[in-house]
Amino acid sequence: MNDVPYAEAYSDIIQEMSETINMRSRIEKALDKVRPALKADGGDARVVECDETSGRVSIEMLGACGGCPLSQLDFVYAIETLIRREVPEVQDIVAV
Repeated sequence: MNDVPYAEAYSDIIQEMSETINMRSRIEKALDKVRPALKADGGDARVVECDETSGRVSIEMLGACGGCPLSQLDFVYAIETLIRREVPEVQDIVAV
């Protein structure tokens, strides 16, 4: 490695890893945990907006979940709770 410090030698790899583990990616991974239940009822959820600076996330309920009155319960008890646990820097989660 010559005399190049570790961080400099691997800066490209470190940068690539940090980009792939951004807030939006972690939110998507959290949503993947509840998607099977949503899809079983003909619905889904998607991230509409993710502002890493403010920590604000907008989630849209899709398919059957979009018009279902119970989707608000799913949103609050499953999606919002899971996202807050998995991605603690999220400050505000809004259903759109």
